[in-house]
Amino acid sequence: MIDKEIAKADFEAIWDWCQRFAREALVDFGEIYPFAVNINIHGEIIPFAIDMEERVPKANDVIEILIRAAKNEARQERIRAFGICFDATVNLPGQTERSDAIVCRLEHRDADPLEIVLPYALEDGWLDCGKLQAGPARSRVFETELH
Repeated sequence: MIDKEIAKADFEAIWDWCQRFAREALVDFGEIYPFAVNINIHGEIIPFAIDMEERVPKANDVIEILIRAAKNEARQERIRAFGICFDATVNLPGQTERSDAIVCRLEHRDADPLEIVLPYALEDGWLDCGKLQAGPARSRVFETELH
């Protein structure tokens, strides 16, 4: 496979893992705490999160810690792809009210970064997902963006 095909397959693998885990967390616990997934240079999916013990930091702080950890792995050329997933409240096109959403930001050493937003509503343990949206994102882990 050429690099772009590998990047596409890696993005699909990360998104698949993240959205399944996020959906399960929402149904089981009613929330998503930020988590991340790397794909190492051998193509293995490696999920990771912060062990919070008793202290629960702010979600934005956790996101920054996860990004720093992945950036370190990328600098050492141990990973080829990274995804971070978190819960957010977003403005959706054509809607006046904000919506809860699963947000997944994907990065790859051989592709431009991508953000996926999956709106959802959670009521009485039932998860109803809206229309998936995807668009460009800012690179945070891999030093240069490709064009």
